[in-house]
Amino acid sequence: MFQSRFSVIVICISLLLFTLSLGFAFTRLSFAGQILEAWAEYDEVTVKPGDAVVFNIYLYTNKSDVCYLSAESLPEGWIAKFYYQNMEISSIRLIENKTAPIKMAILTSSDTSPGEYIVYFVAESFYFYVMLPLTVKVRSLMRQLSISAVNPYLVKEAGETLTYRLTVTNAGEMNESLLLRASYPAGWSCRFLLQDESIGGLHVKADSSQQITAKFIPEESVKEGNFSFTVTIFSEDYAVNASITLYATILPKSIKRDIEILATTPYLLSKSGETIKYRFTLTNVGDADESLSLRIIAPGGWRVRLFTPQGESILWLYLRAGRSQDIIAELTPLDKQWAGSTSFTMSVSSNDGVINESITFYADILLRERSIKITPLYSEIAVEQGQPFSISVTITNDGELDEQLTLNADLPEGWNGTFKTLSDSALRINNIYLASGGSKIIVFEAAPTHLPSLGEHVFTIKVSSVDGLVSSFCDIKVNILRSTQPALSCQLPLKVIQPGGLVSFQVKLTNPTLLDQTFKILIGSLPSGWKGYVKTAEGEKVSLINVAKGSSVMLRIEVSVPNNASDGVYDIILLAESSEISESIMLRIEVQSPLVEIGLKAIPPYLDVYSGSKAKFKIQVSNTGGRDELLNITSLGLPEEFKVKFEDSGGNEITAIYVEAGATKEFFVVVSVPTEVGLGSRKFAVSVFNADVEEGADLTLNVLGLYKIAITNTNFYTTLNVGGEGTFTLNVKNTGSMEVTNVRVLSTSIPEGFTINISPESISSLKVNQEGSFTITIRSEPNVNAGNYYIDFNFLSDQTEKTYFTLRVEVFQTMNWLLYAGIGIVIALAFLVIIYRKFGRR
Repeated sequence: MFQSRFSVIVICISLLLFTLSLGFAFTRLSFAGQILEAWAEYDEVTVKPGDAVVFNIYLYTNKSDVCYLSAESLPEGWIAKFYYQNMEISSIRLIENKTAPIKMAILTSSDTSPGEYIVYFVAESFYFYVMLPLTVKVRSLMRQLSISAVNPYLVKEAGETLTYRLTVTNAGEMNESLLLRASYPAGWSCRFLLQDESIGGLHVKADSSQQITAKFIPEESVKEGNFSFTVTIFSEDYAVNASITLYATILPKSIKRDIEILATTPYLLSKSGETIKYRFTLTNVGDADESLSLRIIAPGGWRVRLFTPQGESILWLYLRAGRSQDIIAELTPLDKQWAGSTSFTMSVSSNDGVINESITFYADILLRERSIKITPLYSEIAVEQGQPFSISVTITNDGELDEQLTLNADLPEGWNGTFKTLSDSALRINNIYLASGGSKIIVFEAAPTHLPSLGEHVFTIKVSSVDGLVSSFCDIKVNILRSTQPALSCQLPLKVIQPGGLVSFQVKLTNPTLLDQTFKILIGSLPSGWKGYVKTAEGEKVSLINVAKGSSVMLRIEVSVPNNASDGVYDIILLAESSEISESIMLRIEVQSPLVEIGLKAIPPYLDVYSGSKAKFKIQVSNTGGRDELLNITSLGLPEEFKVKFEDSGGNEITAIYVEAGATKEFFVVVSVPTEVGLGSRKFAVSVFNADVEEGADLTLNVLGLYKIAITNTNFYTTLNVGGEGTFTLNVKNTGSMEVTNVRVLSTSIPEGFTINISPESISSLKVNQEGSFTITIRSEPNVNAGNYYIDFNFLSDQTEKTYFTLRVEVFQTMNWLLYAGIGIVIALAFLVIIYRKFGRR
């Protein structure tokens, strides 16, 4: 038994490793017919250190079994727990063919390093050991600091200490130890206080704030004026910081300070739910600039906002001496239904408490009228028995308040009803928001849950406010009529087909009764040679078919038409019979021989071409008829010296083209233009045809003149002796289609010790195919070394570009000194012979 289980576990682990190598958040194992599947709704999350992670995991098996749950590869300090229906579990019993949702909660450690960690969900039963890889990405902690002041502007008399209430906020995700620094003008000193204790730094936990006090103490030498101070906070590692600038106005002692407040309209009349606005003018009638705090004292249930005439929100104001500022107070009731009399107070005070002025203003709030109305498009309708219906209703808000409305309906027994929007029939609604004076059209739909009785049924549609204080209703009378639903119906009862084709009709067979029916399906008599079949939508032949009550099935009626069928319209009768129903439907088949129709188009129909070259026209052939066509190709209108041929897209020469019905193909008309042909445009035509159809396209070929001259020499080489002279004849020809003039040869590089002469200097003209020649004379000086030399030339005319060629010149040493030396040697030998004969050996 142990060996058997061990073998099973080995097999399961092997399958598990293979599955994990696929890299999906889905694992499925099977053994002896049992299947165990595990998958996660998502397999990757990103968190910060110390956060909890929850994975939604699903287990499924086709046989009931108990699985033990665990987690593997958890980093140090991480804890994993499993929950089923909010209860912590360590194992779960899986029910056959049911999916069990499990939550795997992982608590990460606060000191986990940033990175990507893969942990495994493990479900183990007697036969299976399933592992599901899950990825937890741990990001770095965010760090962010800010510093703010309750009032960054102060007004004090000379010699007074400036006290600022500061809030240091750690908006990051880690605790911070902070250093405090201040910069200030000469003659001032600074102290930071935390609960009356002097500090140089502080510790602020993540996502929390700390209140501190900054005091700036002036020396006796500091006089009146405007001053600014900067407070900066740093983290211990200087990675993050924040700063704030504080301002103060120092006044001379015993100066007049006063503020006046004037309300434009201290009393307003409004309706419930409306926002009311008061306008005030603040005037600094004192001798010093003031930093003022603004506050509205309002009863509970009001939202207050202060702003300038330019729309900027304002809670404090710096007002220079002798200046005024308009302030608007906006008050909005939170309870849209509240009515009555109320009062508000606006308070204005200086930062040091010397100035403290206020003004009271009043409002009477009247209750708004409320009225809603519902109106159906029709109050009475008729519906066939068993059929649903829908009707539009208009809801109008004639009151002075916007309303949140609830929709419901009182329905006869055996009916379900829903409300939907007019724009989206799939969106069901139970309540709507309707502004004052507005209206909205909704759709009420009702469907029977079983076959309703014949006669009149009353449906009551109601609409009411969410507080139930206003409502409206309407009645819709629905007259239920006997069903006229046909048993057989065909959306397309007429089909057009060619001889030899197969036509198919989609026929709907409906059972409008309250009992299941078995129908016998028959096709009436067909013309000779025709064949008909009754098939299901899937293509299976049938003659009997069961249809449940109130339902329908789709049938496919196929009729094959012989090749010799004559054109015309043929009627086919389809019969459906059951114990209670007998019905027929007429299907019509129109036989039409295929049309013969082609189109020919040149892209483009006009080409420019040089004489002596080729033009290639692209032609499109479209077969818009009903059968394939083999078309011959020909051209007309060009003189015989123009050679015309036809090519397919692969460059193969063709004389005909095959085009399937409904297809488009291309071929090319290639025209070879003679060199001697006259210039100008020539019109010609190309056509495709067979015994049944012919179509042509007009083409235009514009012949352009070509200026071209060529060197006909095949060897550019000559020789000469040192100090001697050599010649080379250059042969040229006009190979273009236009006369060229002023044909000449120019040397571009001459080696040292050589002179060049070209004769003639130029040829005044060369006609088409005419040849000419130049004689190039090369002379060398006596001190030139024997060897090979290369001379570059240009060959051009007034109409053509330069043509470059290089002449190779081989220079030989002269033979005169050998001749003189030989003669001297002969004379010397003859003189020796004469002396020998005359004197002998004496």
